Amino acid sequence: MKLRFAFLLCPFVVLAATDDPLIEDSRLSRPGPMLDWDNQRPPNIVFILSDDQGWNQVGYHGSDFYETPNIDRIAREGIHFSQAYASASICSPTRAALMTGRHPARHHITVHLSLTRDLFVKPVLEPIQAYALALEETTIAEMLKTLGYATGHFGKWHLSLNKEYREGRIFDPESQGFDTVYTSVKPEEDHDPSADAHNADTITRLAIQFIEDNRDRPFFCYMPHHVVHRPLMETPDLVAKYERKLKNPGDPVEDPVMGAMIERMDDGIGQVLDTLERLDLAENTIVIFMSDNGGYEALQDQAPLRGGKAMLYEGGIRVPLCIRWPGVIQPGSHSDMPVVSHDFFPTLMKIVGLPYVPARLDGIDISPLLFGEVEEIEREALYWHQPNYHHQGVGPQSVIRWGNWKLIVNLEREALGTPGAFELFNLARDIGEEHNLADDMPALVEELHQRLLEWRKTVGAGEMPVRKNWPPYDVIDDPEPPALPPLPGSR
Repeated sequence: MKLRFAFLLCPFVVLAATDDPLIEDSRLSRPGPMLDWDNQRPPNIVFILSDDQGWNQVGYHGSDFYETPNIDRIAREGIHFSQAYASASICSPTRAALMTGRHPARHHITVHLSLTRDLFVKPVLEPIQAYALALEETTIAEMLKTLGYATGHFGKWHLSLNKEYREGRIFDPESQGFDTVYTSVKPEEDHDPSADAHNADTITRLAIQFIEDNRDRPFFCYMPHHVVHRPLMETPDLVAKYERKLKNPGDPVEDPVMGAMIERMDDGIGQVLDTLERLDLAENTIVIFMSDNGGYEALQDQAPLRGGKAMLYEGGIRVPLCIRWPGVIQPGSHSDMPVVSHDFFPTLMKIVGLPYVPARLDGIDISPLLFGEVEEIEREALYWHQPNYHHQGVGPQSVIRWGNWKLIVNLEREALGTPGAFELFNLARDIGEEHNLADDMPALVEELHQRLLEWRKTVGAGEMPVRKNWPPYDVIDDPEPPALPPLPGSR
């Protein structure tokens, strides 16, 4: 059973989310000597984030159906990561972690932010979610502004409930460190596919204008695209091109409309790269391309990975990532090290030479991998926590990846104490997560589960209590959802 409801959230959850953002503390990450930009301009940063793009939807991962020559160019002229992870399998949590370097569980943003979302009446309860990225959080943009960077946001924000940007309104990008702001939303189902339905052309045009306007100062240009999010639509001629490319109609991996949408975005990425070359900025600009989570499995198979968006199987969280910095990153580099979205905050702070970062940071500095100084970096484990039901998912999950071992915990079964709560996979031997070893290795399951429980306690992750009255009475749709509480004041 499910119903639609207004997502009522407590204001204090947003206000009490963090400590003082910038403090000198022995717990802070200060790995090694910082780069010295005293006598030269620090690097520009262009961060391109695609939406719901699967690991198998780029050419450099072996696809000959999806055409991504400009994304492939970034990989060819820089470094690409075969085990890059989104911080979550859903958009808003990943974006919160990317901006702050802190895990979504700390933000209490573990599902997409929406005025309404499906409530699934289940035997365990979902924890309260924040309804925006807390103003007390310090973002990449805010940190870079302290060094005189121009900061621009062009595309999908999705870190507050209201997606229609208004100048000066709290929780919009402007209140989180961005000077120049354009926010966009996905199209309606009846939108004209020929009218820049997913705003890819507009995002490209405005980003290029921002780069041109700020060519004489360091800039941070953040380009979060809507491609390849639903509803799927593109111009008929471009879709027809990919329909002609289909070798096996009905192939679950190849989708002609997605192919057309990705080509549109990729073409814009090429325009941005060409602009950097034309303005003689390419040598001093870091270009990063990444997806916010895996693809929607019902529309496009993530093979060889299992699952997709809203699931913590590899298909939902393993994503394409490539980074270019001419003269610094060796062209054609490749890394098998697991990295994650929230690593970018400490990494970029190290690169630009900012000494302090927020307390209780979850990401780590991966710049030694970029510079070719090391092939491995030390990390205790990677964690994901999604205590939510989602119509595209398989139920609430919590995950630890420790070395090549990955334990997936079904949070409903964990809370109820019912069998089948654990799945254990060796990713080095089983990238498709087909062979559950939990019954064969109970001691390892117990050890990893305890590590995961301790981590959840440490970060204050939301848990799922058992519902007192189960099974419930009949639930009916509420035609008049109650209004949201007023937003708290700005800082």
